[in-house]
Amino acid sequence: LAILDRGGWQQQTIAVFSPKGGVGKTTLSVNLAAAFGVLALRTTLLIDADMSRANAHIPLGIDLDDQPANLFSLYNRVVGEGQRTGRYVLKSQTLQANVRRYRGKLDLLPGIPKPAMAGLPDFVDDTQRTMDIFGEIVRESRGFYEFRVIDVGPDINLPIHWAALKEADTVLLVLTPERTALSDIAGILPALEKGLGSLQKFK
Repeated sequence: LAILDRGGWQQQTIAVFSPKGGVGKTTLSVNLAAAFGVLALRTTLLIDADMSRANAHIPLGIDLDDQPANLFSLYNRVVGEGQRTGRYVLKSQTLQANVRRYRGKLDLLPGIPKPAMAGLPDFVDDTQRTMDIFGEIVRESRGFYEFRVIDVGPDINLPIHWAALKEADTVLLVLTPERTALSDIAGILPALEKGLGSLQKFK
């Protein structure tokens, strides 16, 4: 909170990423978003973009069974309308319809309900379209939220994971002090640098 008061965290999009599972990405994402949105009362959107294990709603205690509002329903709406009109545009109403309020000024865009849904046509038929729509999510949310925190899954071959890293202003790279984790990080850094042009945003 003191850092926020001093202006040490300017409004931005922050992705939390690791190529290794089980290192605490979701825990860090949720707590960072809660620090911004609940403790500091800054408008914050937590985006669960982990296509392999979307569970950011669990530590927040949000029940996803009461309404179908999540990343999949958002894509389903945008892709459906785009196939009719020929333009894939995310409307602010569509974003807000799929966001869930937690408390304070923290909202959550839940991830896909089941990992198998990551292989559905809405996501895999057109990789560039999938990435473009995610970029629209980030850009549209800037108009409503000071901070956007993205929980990113470990596989950079999935287009939404790659789009999240591309759209982020800062990427918090999470690793544990284990040989396998360090090896995974060392192995993926060249690909990240080549694909993104620089590793400057990685912390």
